[in-house]
Amino acid sequence: MEIRKDLLHEIADIIAFSSERAIRSVDTERMFSQELQPLFGSGFSTRQLNWYRHFYRTFPIVSAVQTQLSWTHYKLLLSFDNQDKRGRLLAMA
Repeated sequence: MEIRKDLLHEIADIIAFSSERAIRSVDTERMFSQELQPLFGSGFSTRQLNWYRHFYRTFPIVSAVQTQLSWTHYKLLLSFDNQDKRGRLLAMA
């Protein structure tokens, strides 16, 4: 099967663009962390900022967040990639 060269070129461009974007995102995150951590403490470390971003992407609707759960509970829930498993655990809470 012959691959069209233009398609291959487009895919290579997408991969290169995504890679550059990921690197810039990490660099920006580190910069934010370096600025915020001295002002507000360890809650703004690079690792914590990653957790916050992951939390927002997983629970973008504020009303879906259960206030009786602590940040530790949510970090545990975020460790599950499977949404069904998270849902079952939330139902048990």
